[in-house]
Amino acid sequence: MEIDIKEENGGYKIEFKKVSKTFVHLLKEQLKESDDVEEVAILKTHPYLENPKLWLRTKSKKPSIVIKESIKELINIFGELEKKFLENF
Repeated sequence: MEIDIKEENGGYKIEFKKVSKTFVHLLKEQLKESDDVEEVAILKTHPYLENPKLWLRTKSKKPSIVIKESIKELINIFGELEKKFLENF
């Protein structure tokens, strides 16, 4: 996975390379839960010709820190899901 972060219009345009659109959508939903996020959205691009892009405006923390925190939370959520799944099988 590669990430390209560009500051733009008071926020950040983040391009994800070598990652699925599904991951970017999951990340967006998790970022929406953060108190440090002022605004987050998926930027619509051509689905086959361009990499997925995210628009992010944070309140005070750097976007890289907020993204790392959200990814860690997703890891915890999926860890709990795996645990519950394995308990039932």
